[in-house]
Amino acid sequence: MLVCVPALAAQKWVGQIPKLAEKVESWHELLSALREAHLPFGSLVASGDILNFFGDLPSKELAYATIISLIDEGYPFSARPLFIPGDIEPGKDASYRQSYLLYKGIVNADKKMDKWAEHYFSKLDQENFPKYLFYLASEHYRKGEDAKAIELLRKALSLTKGAENAVFAKKVARNLARIYYELTQYEKSYEIYESFLLKTNPINPGDWLEGAWNLYRLRRYPEALGYLYNMEAKSSGPNVLLEKYVLRALIYREYCSVESTKALIDSFTQDFGRLINSIKTGEPLNRLPELGKLEHPQTLNYRQVIQTLDELARESQLIPQLPSKVQPLARYVYSSEIEHLKNDKQLLEENSLEILARHLVILGESLNFSGFNVALEKYSPERVFSEQAAAPVVLIDETEDNQKFRLHWIQTGDFWRDERLYYRGLLENRCDK
Repeated sequence: MLVCVPALAAQKWVGQIPKLAEKVESWHELLSALREAHLPFGSLVASGDILNFFGDLPSKELAYATIISLIDEGYPFSARPLFIPGDIEPGKDASYRQSYLLYKGIVNADKKMDKWAEHYFSKLDQENFPKYLFYLASEHYRKGEDAKAIELLRKALSLTKGAENAVFAKKVARNLARIYYELTQYEKSYEIYESFLLKTNPINPGDWLEGAWNLYRLRRYPEALGYLYNMEAKSSGPNVLLEKYVLRALIYREYCSVESTKALIDSFTQDFGRLINSIKTGEPLNRLPELGKLEHPQTLNYRQVIQTLDELARESQLIPQLPSKVQPLARYVYSSEIEHLKNDKQLLEENSLEILARHLVILGESLNFSGFNVALEKYSPERVFSEQAAAPVVLIDETEDNQKFRLHWIQTGDFWRDERLYYRGLLENRCDK
C-alpha cells in the first residue's frame, strides 16, 4: 500500500479545536462574561480566537465590535494584526462600522495594497470622522507637513465628543502637544498638558514627564521638578521611565548643583546599581527580570509580550469568579495564549535584553560623567575667569553625533499609534559663573 508522504505531513500540522471550544455559542457566552468582568486582555484573545475558529458573520461581527471597543477604552497595544484576516461588510447602522473600515484600510495601506486601502477609505465620512483625520494627520507629519498635521489634529479634537471617546481625545491632544514641542513652540505644547492631559483622569504618568520637558525648555526649572515629583508619586505602572534621570541631571546642571547631582547619581545607583553590576560581570541577561521592565523604542515588541504575559497571568487568577459554565473554556483561552506568548518571548529575548542592558549601562556612565562635569564646571578656574561657553555634554545614548541626545517618548498601543519614537534636542551647559 502506497502512502502519500506530503499528505501525512499536511495531516500532522492540521490544528484541532478542543471539544470544549467547538460550539460557537460557548464563545459568545465567554466573551460576554469576560467583558462583564472587565478582563480586557482575555477579551482580546478570545475575540482573536473567534475570528480564527469560526466563519459565521454574527461571530465575526461580535469579535470585531469587541476589539474596537477595547481599542476605544485604551487597550495598551496594537490590535492591527487582528484586522488582516477577516473581511465583512458591517451594516450601515453598526456602531463600529466606521472604525472597522478605517482599520481595514490602514492594514491594506501598510501592505502597499493601495487600491484596497482606498476601497475602504472611500466608504468613510472623511470630513467628519475623527479617527480618519488623525490617520491623515500622522501621514502628513511623516512627510514633514507639520502645519497640515496640526490643522487636522485640531479638527479631529473638535469633533471628538463624549466620555466614551476620552482615550482618543487624549491621544489626539498628546500628538498635537508633541508636534508643538518639536517645533519649539513650548508654551503651546505645555498648555495642552497643563489644561487638559493632566486634568483628566486617569492620568498617564508619561504626561507629567513630557510636560516637565516643556517647563525645562521654558527655563521654569522648579516647576519641572515638581512635575517629576508628581510622576514619581502617582506612577504605579509596570514600566520604568529612565528619562526622568536625564531630565533631572539637566536641571541640576543648569544650577551647577553638585549636591543634587550627587544625590541623583546615588538614587540611580540604589535603583539600578546591582543590576548594572550583574550585567558587567557577565551574568546571563535572562536571569535579570528587572531588565525587561525598562522602556526602549527598539524593544517595543518584547515589552508588549512581557506586559501581556503579566496581565494574562493576573486575569487568569480571576477565572473562578466567572460563571461556572464558561470557566473551562476561559482556562483554555488563557493557558493557550500564555504558552504561545512564552514562545514569542523566547524568540525576542536575547536581542532585546542586549539592547536594554547597553542602554542602562551607558545611561549610568553618562550620569556619572555628568556629576564630574558639573563639579568641574563649578570650580574650574577656566570657567570662572572665561567668558567662553562650555561644550555640550552628551547624557544619553544612541546619538548620531556628539551634540545631540534622544528623548524616548514612547507611545505604545492602540490602532492609531504614530511612528514618532524619539525626539532630539541639543544639550548645553549653562552653569552659572
